[in-house]
Amino acid sequence: MAEIGPQVTHLKVGDRVGVGWQRSSCLQCRDCLRGNENLCDENQALIVTDPGGFADYLMVDSRFAFPIPKGIDSKIAGPLLCGRITVYAGLRNAGMGSGQEIGILGIGGLGHMAVQFAKKLGNRVTVFTTSQDKAEFAHKMGADEAIVV
Repeated sequence: MAEIGPQVTHLKVGDRVGVGWQRSSCLQCRDCLRGNENLCDENQALIVTDPGGFADYLMVDSRFAFPIPKGIDSKIAGPLLCGRITVYAGLRNAGMGSGQEIGILGIGGLGHMAVQFAKKLGNRVTVFTTSQDKAEFAHKMGADEAIVV
C-alpha cells in the first residue's frame, strides 16, 4: 500500500519520484541548516540499507524525493539524481561559472558528466586522462583538449 504523509504537499500517490543516495538527515544540525545534509551525522543512505532507487516502493523523507517529469525516461533520471547532481554541485561549489578554463581529471564514470556540464555552461574544457581512447571519448563528450598523462 502506498501512502504519503499529511504534511507532504509536492507529491501525490502514484507519482513517479526519484531519490538520490540519501533518504534522510536530521535537518536541524549546523550542516543541515547550511544545506550540507550529506555531512549530517544522522544522514541515512538509501543505497546501503534499502533496495535503492529502482524499488517500486520505499519509505523516505519527502524532502529527499523529487517528482520525475513524464518526458524523462527512468534510465536517464536515475543517473541525474546521483552522479550528475554530485558532479554539478561539485563544479558549482568550486566556483565554476561560464567563460572559464576548466580541467577535468579522468573521463568515464563521472568525468564525462563533468565535461558536458562545463562545456554547456560555456567553458573551455581540458581533460587529463590515461589513454588515447579515453582522450578521443573526451572529445566526443565536448572537451576542447585532452591530455594523456
